Amino acid sequence: MKRQKGTRKSEKTRRQRRNRLIYGLICLTIVAILVSSYVLLHSTETPFNPNEKKALIIDGLSTTHENKTFWWTVQAKLKHENYTTHYCQGGGASDTVNYYRDLPTKGYEIIILRVHSAINLENGELAIFTNEKWSDTKASTTYLNDIINDRLARVRVEENSTSYFGITPNFVKAMNGRFENTIIIMMGCDGMKTQSLAEAFIQKGAKVYIGWDGPVVPEYIDVATIELLEHLVLEKQTVSHAIEKTVEEVGRDPYYQSTLRYYP
Repeated sequence: MKRQKGTRKSEKTRRQRRNRLIYGLICLTIVAILVSSYVLLHSTETPFNPNEKKALIIDGLSTTHENKTFWWTVQAKLKHENYTTHYCQGGGASDTVNYYRDLPTKGYEIIILRVHSAINLENGELAIFTNEKWSDTKASTTYLNDIINDRLARVRVEENSTSYFGITPNFVKAMNGRFENTIIIMMGCDGMKTQSLAEAFIQKGAKVYIGWDGPVVPEYIDVATIELLEHLVLEKQTVSHAIEKTVEEVGRDPYYQSTLRYYP
């Protein structure tokens, strides 16, 4: 009798273990499905979708004025309107002369240039800093044709700081492909102090070019750009009204009194 009782207990124990194993396998299967779904939804290697709305942030300032909150906030706002936002970090392999050269072929509807920029004192034209360091060898070989045709310039933030290749309005005009009614938001200094760069983007197919008419500080333009996107993309206001509302809310740059303008 004791042996039979022990046998029944042993069978009960095995059933319990078997049930736990089955339950565990079910849980693992559910977790695997959830993880696979997440990876498919968030993978950078997503299948091409001709109807996808895409935006791009080129964050050249990330090497000196990193602001992850800006990136996360912009991404969240644009995602609300079904945009997939790509991020090009400064100092990375993407922020180069040739990356800019192919920019019109990428199909972006919004391009946000969080970059350094400066006026060329010789010709008064604006140059956008890439994060590709200046090389005399490249300037005399790989990029010689660009140098000869005033498409690239040697630029630097301060007198004795590192030099980089900067792209000029002539470079924009010679980019591969064409923009398709793209909104260009230029966050660098002097973006609209002159119209030569704005005109180049418009000639290349951009819908509108937005920038500041003088020097700016990163802390201010980050806040201002987020507000601009709120009005322009989420509230779907006109460019002029979105800029007007943004200036009302955040004011001019607190140090240089620069303000937002647009072209055309």
